[in-house]
Amino acid sequence: MADALKNADVEVKTTVSDEAAESARRLLGLDADEGKGLTIYFWEKPWADGDDIRLPLSEAGVIVRLRKAAKGDADDLTVKLRPCVPDALPADWRENRDGKDWEFKVEEDWSGRNRVWAASLKVEGDFARPTTDAEDGDDGGSRQPRLSWCLSARCRPSSGSPPVAT
Repeated sequence: MADALKNADVEVKTTVSDEAAESARRLLGLDADEGKGLTIYFWEKPWADGDDIRLPLSEAGVIVRLRKAAKGDADDLTVKLRPCVPDALPADWRENRDGKDWEFKVEEDWSGRNRVWAASLKVEGDFARPTTDAEDGDDGGSRQPRLSWCLSARCRPSSGSPPVAT
């Protein structure tokens, strides 16, 4: 695993409010016309647990995300296992790999001082915009995952098989 990290790329992500976005763009010297517009969807089935909202997929260490591109770029659908124990993955899945329109990677995610390993499978394509149960005319009794814009900061390791690519 250490060899895979010697030439690792670093990606820094930050969240800014709508009001601060233009100032941040100018401060960083970014060209507004070269930005990439995305609409991001997360799948989850939130449910109330007393005063708390539970996010079962996130709590199990599973994130399912669709990024819809605004202008002509390919959309991408990602399934991420976080946390992930790289040594628990089959040997063939401990290193980053890719194929036509898909990429699998094992990476370390940092948030402040918190660091956790993650494994993700990303597939590029032209995906339809997801709908909520209400948009589909569902009466609310459906067990189908609803879209949610939130993710829990709490994650627990999950057992199970790594993703399989064909």
